[in-house]
Amino acid sequence: MTRTLLISASLLPLLTLRAGAQSYEEQRDKLVTDLAAEIERAGKNKVATTDFVDLQGKASDLGRFLSEEMSIGLVMAKKPFVVVDRANLNRLMAEHKLTMSGLVDPENTKKLGQFSGAEALVIGTITDLGNDLVLAVKITSTDTAEIVGGARAKIAKSTEIKKLLDGYIDEPDDLQGTLNESTGTSGSPALGERARVADTKTLSEVTQCRQELAAAQAEQERIAGRLRESEAKVTQLSDKLANVEFELSQKTSQLEAAQRESLDRNTNKSHYRSNWNQLNGWLGAGRVITAKDVIEVVGSPKKIAQDSALRGQRYRQIWHYGSAASPGYICFSADGRVSSIDPPAGLK
Repeated sequence: MTRTLLISASLLPLLTLRAGAQSYEEQRDKLVTDLAAEIERAGKNKVATTDFVDLQGKASDLGRFLSEEMSIGLVMAKKPFVVVDRANLNRLMAEHKLTMSGLVDPENTKKLGQFSGAEALVIGTITDLGNDLVLAVKITSTDTAEIVGGARAKIAKSTEIKKLLDGYIDEPDDLQGTLNESTGTSGSPALGERARVADTKTLSEVTQCRQELAAAQAEQERIAGRLRESEAKVTQLSDKLANVEFELSQKTSQLEAAQRESLDRNTNKSHYRSNWNQLNGWLGAGRVITAKDVIEVVGSPKKIAQDSALRGQRYRQIWHYGSAASPGYICFSADGRVSSIDPPAGLK
């Protein structure tokens, strides 16, 4: 009796199956990783996954499920090759009347490669070993029909796996036309067409969801990358701002120190001028000003000239103050008293 394949949401729990020491997901991911590496090593740029079959070449629900898993896994591997959409591959096989069992013929393999543009086909075989299933997958080049790579995996035959494994799809006898996997038709044309449409639609929706998930994950990684770049830039700008603030603080401190120095200098200058004015006031008032008075008021001289002349008049001593550019003088007469005061030019 002919049976058709319908993949529904009830099969999705397979995504969490466990297989012995390793889970189903781990076995699946390892198989995908190995296949992706083999495809890349073979230099194939476009591949297509076909339904897995048993040793008699018959397809099952499990075969289609595993093929879909491999297809999506290879897409998510992000390797330098593209994967042909399985719904499109099934349509091409239906249009050209190609079946899974027919792919053992190298010519049919080459034809499918020409129709789909795939440079390699991923073809899997399921072998029942009682408690386990062995998956043997080969990568066949569509231009030469030669095997260019392969990989193996073993999964436990759980209750869910058994249900899918029992869902066989009988391929047609060309004369009877009872069921053709490539077209999905059965003995009843209307029923077969509905089953084919439902099957193709379900697989297409699953493929689309997986592809959207892969695209969302890629977008998430891209955004995360941009976030990391932004964080690095913020850190760089924060460090730069800290350096600028430090330099500003240094310059502000230097400016404040210069202002204090200038203020002190002006204060001292004002005080010094006041002292000289005090001496001049005493002299103008006729007070006797001695050397001791001078030292107490304006300090000790930088130099003392004995019996020297200043502006044509001779003095017993001339005390020199100020600088060469702004000199100041206090002149003492023969009796030791101050007789002339000439403050430094800067204090006048």
